[in-house]
Amino acid sequence: MRPYALSFLLAVIVIAVAVAFHVCVRETNAVRVIEQNGAAISKPIPNVTVFVPQTNTGREKQFGDEQLRYIAPAIKCLSKFNELNLSGSSVTDAGIRHLKAVEELEQLDVCETAVTVDGLLQLQQLPKLRVIAISRAQYSDEALAKLKRAFPKATILDVGT
Repeated sequence: MRPYALSFLLAVIVIAVAVAFHVCVRETNAVRVIEQNGAAISKPIPNVTVFVPQTNTGREKQFGDEQLRYIAPAIKCLSKFNELNLSGSSVTDAGIRHLKAVEELEQLDVCETAVTVDGLLQLQQLPKLRVIAISRAQYSDEALAKLKRAFPKATILDVGT
């Protein structure tokens, strides 16, 4: 092997290791930010879910718009992320808007939250959003129809009908 070819190969290996290290550090920092703001992360089997964990009393930890604002950018750094479960949290339409840039979001659970159809409409541009779980009692028939029209390719799971 020629000396310049060996140098080139060594340079490629060093760059690959540096990139892998950067990705690992970035994901580790993202996990820390998510956990410090009261959310948790599932193991990637096969994909990662970020969720608001339940306490021993069955009540959700305090998790609202401010916490979602902090974790939304961190979620984008997770490899294999696809699902966000905000069920029972105090997230509102104001918080949901922070998810507009989380393009990997495929499934969103807003059951038992103050999120309205208008809040969910802010997410229409998410290319992979295919499942939205809602609490049926929180939405009128008209609002549910509006949501289904806005997300024609998504499955709207109306829990508690």
